[in-house]
Amino acid sequence: MTSKAILVDTSNCVGCRACMVACKEWNALPAETVARTLAGSYQNRDDFTAQTWTVVRFAEQTTGDGMQWLFAKTQCMHCADAPCVSVCPTGAMQKDGTVTYLDETKCVGEGYCVAACPFGAVAFDEGKGIVQKCTMCIDRIEHGQTPACVKACPADALRYGERADIVAAAEKRVGTLKGRGVARARTYGVDELGGLAYVYVLKDDPSAYQLPASPSAKAVRMGDQVRDWAVGAVAFALGTLPLWWVFKRREALAVRRDDQEVR
Repeated sequence: MTSKAILVDTSNCVGCRACMVACKEWNALPAETVARTLAGSYQNRDDFTAQTWTVVRFAEQTTGDGMQWLFAKTQCMHCADAPCVSVCPTGAMQKDGTVTYLDETKCVGEGYCVAACPFGAVAFDEGKGIVQKCTMCIDRIEHGQTPACVKACPADALRYGERADIVAAAEKRVGTLKGRGVARARTYGVDELGGLAYVYVLKDDPSAYQLPASPSAKAVRMGDQVRDWAVGAVAFALGTLPLWWVFKRREALAVRRDDQEVR
């Protein structure tokens, strides 16, 4: 169970995307042009990339009196039982208390973490040959600062603190919302995958925010995983990891080229 957490109160979120900008600014992530497939939506990107670790989801709902907007900040959830950590063959994905982090010196770009993440929050960086994702601003936390997204939020939709306090605040807020007639208000992340480091207050079902109702590790081809774990272990032992990485990198690029030709 994680000891720290961030509260995401979607009932306060105004969709300003200040958290997205703060994430890019603090982590020196470049702006990018991405394809959009969400026709008619004001959501400015469909999903995460190696240069975008935070995405604010938009949903427009019709109600009896008109319509309402639902907004939710999404990113790596830093799961207590993190699927990306369990499938990583080199130990590059690790847990450090609350934070799920990447040791870039060990990452060989296999992509099992990308495939296993139920939130789609891990992305492959073609330029670096490794994966990238939200770090929960571990460099700020270690120096007693709050994560950049929390610092930048102007609407009191984000709060960082002890997880027990965050969960209590989320449950209290849900009670308040229900008392105001928001019948489907609920928490999310309290127990999912052993407890997430991002605990949500939702006004509707998770699917309305493009979140999985019951997140679990996505299927990874276990035969390939066992093979690569074994090869990786031998490569480390013999000091031939660079050669193994080159072979696997060429194989991955060949598969991508084949996929593009098929499309």
